[in-house]
Formats: sequence, C-alpha cells, structure tokens
Amino acid sequence: MSNFTKKKTMKERNLIPDFLKGMAIFFMILVHIVELFATTEVYNSIFGRIALFLGAVPAAPLFLAIMGYFLSVNKKPFFKKLKRGF
Repeated sequence: MSNFTKKKTMKERNLIPDFLKGMAIFFMILVHIVELFATTEVYNSIFGRIALFLGAVPAAPLFLAIMGYFLSVNKKPFFKKLKRGF
C-alpha cells in the first residue's frame, strides 16, 4: 500500500466515532475478561468495579449509537443496507 493510498484512506475516516467505537469494544472485551478470569479479589476491587461498570452501562449503548451514526451517514440506498443487515 502506497503512502498516497494510506493518506487518502485516513482522510475519509471519522476519527472521533472510530475512537469511541474502539473504546467501547475495548471495554466490552475487558468486562468479559474480568467476569470470566478474574479472581475474587480483583473482581471486588475498585479496578474490577470500574471495569464492570465501563463495560456494561456505557459501552454497549455507545457502540450501538455509533453504528447507527455510521448507518445514517452512509449514502447507500435503504434496501442495500437492509440486504447487508440480513
């Protein structure tokens, strides 16, 4: 991939929604790791409580809202989006 192609692709990206979506995914993965593999001490610690909160309450709704945003700014016709969803 040439430098020109990389620069063109980065200009087309929406950095804030991409960053927020990445953070939501990170926290959702973190909460699953804490729930499955953490010891009782870690699970009940302040780190465990923060990880459980950030991975549950704000992460999933934020992820869905960002995906809705990307769906709304997409220029494709509705039926193409619906077909892709199925």
